Amino acid sequence: MLVALFFILCLIIPFDALSEPVSEPFPWHGPIAGPSAQPDKHIIFISQDSNNGGISTLFRHFQQASQTLGWQIEYVDGRNDLSRIKKAFIDAKTSPADAVVVGGISFSSVEEEIISVKKPERFSLAGTPLPSQAQLTSFMST
Repeated sequence: MLVALFFILCLIIPFDALSEPVSEPFPWHGPIAGPSAQPDKHIIFISQDSNNGGISTLFRHFQQASQTLGWQIEYVDGRNDLSRIKKAFIDAKTSPADAVVVGGISFSSVEEEIISVKKPERFSLAGTPLPSQAQLTSFMST
């Protein structure tokens, strides 16, 4: 079946079209500079469920970037158990972690825990203003 499909495509597509160079990618108009890297951070990554392929892929890429920055990552697998996930947020509140990353968790299910973990500083590590508790609550309820 595949051979027949390939043969038909070869008849339809002119041979010289296959040798044309691929067009240039879209030009980048985004930022070219940003805050400097913040090495030696302790980050807690709380996952809804490590068996979810999307979340585990997200974590692997985050882990690779973290290794480049020299960050220590603590991974918490919620195992799709809301009480376990809430406990992870409560534990994070008393930990010396610099940040908590949430992977695949519905904010509305842990809204109180997220607000309680949020540190009182008004600026992120990058120096950008953090949302107020009211703004955070409003965002999570949408």
